[in-house]
Amino acid sequence: MTKLEFLRRTRGFTQREFAEKLGIHPTIISQIEKGFRKPYPKFLQKSAEILGVKVNDLIDEEGNLLLADEEFLTVPIRG
Repeated sequence: MTKLEFLRRTRGFTQREFAEKLGIHPTIISQIEKGFRKPYPKFLQKSAEILGVKVNDLIDEEGNLLLADEEFLTVPIRG
């Protein structure tokens, strides 16, 4: 799981809700979180703002999404 997905989930956003806040299609969120699509700068900036973190908290030096630390992978399930 990427840090982006972990933070999105812990903030209580579904992919659809997060996509609405970003003004993009939910499929793009899924593709980025699964690594099928590289996140673009505008996406990263707005995502970081919504999640309350810095862009550098989401990506490495090459622009790849960071993985969440295993010890923090307990994520609440929405009902």
